[in-house]
Amino acid sequence: MKIWKIFGLAAIVIISGILAGCGSTGGGKSDIVTAREFRLTDAKGKTRGSFYLKSEGVPCLRLFDGENKVRIEMLVSTDGSPELILYDEEAKPRVDLVVLANGTAGLSFLDDKSMPRIGMALQTMPLFTLVDDKGTARINISLSEDGTPRFRMHDEKNNPRLGMVVAPDGSSSIAFNDEKGKTRAVLGVLAKGGPGIVLMDENGKIVWNQGHK
Repeated sequence: MKIWKIFGLAAIVIISGILAGCGSTGGGKSDIVTAREFRLTDAKGKTRGSFYLKSEGVPCLRLFDGENKVRIEMLVSTDGSPELILYDEEAKPRVDLVVLANGTAGLSFLDDKSMPRIGMALQTMPLFTLVDDKGTARINISLSEDGTPRFRMHDEKNNPRLGMVVAPDGSSSIAFNDEKGKTRAVLGVLAKGGPGIVLMDENGKIVWNQGHK
């Protein structure tokens, strides 16, 4: 609430300047205020808000805490993507909300080392991702266009090692992959309720099939 009070004060200051005749036409009618940067300072002279244009032409709004550390940043990138970034008390980004140029909406949660660890994305279908401290995606949960839910787990080399899926016909299965990401075993239940298991060699050839036909 305090942040929005500060933002509201900044708007009042700017509007007051316009009404006072800043940038007005010769006829005394309010027109346009033009600047490269607007700053909001508190009673001690500390910058608490800044609205400016970055060198690459990106408009940016930043709000600072009492220690002059950025806590909120809003911008529109050169490709038109709007972005909102929330920072912690150490001025490290911890939450990033963006809508990409292709229409994908994304939300990321970052750890105290500014490494993205949780990601959510949505364009046509949703995707949820968990990332380890080395930046490797280890768990993916998604929903395909036909409504099929999928769950995948990856090793530290990002090779898929386990996958679970429920097909549109109601059948469910769990696939186990080797270190190269090749499926070696599938355990499932068919739509009609029949269980089964399939084992495959490293070339994908079925060597044992029980229940699945």
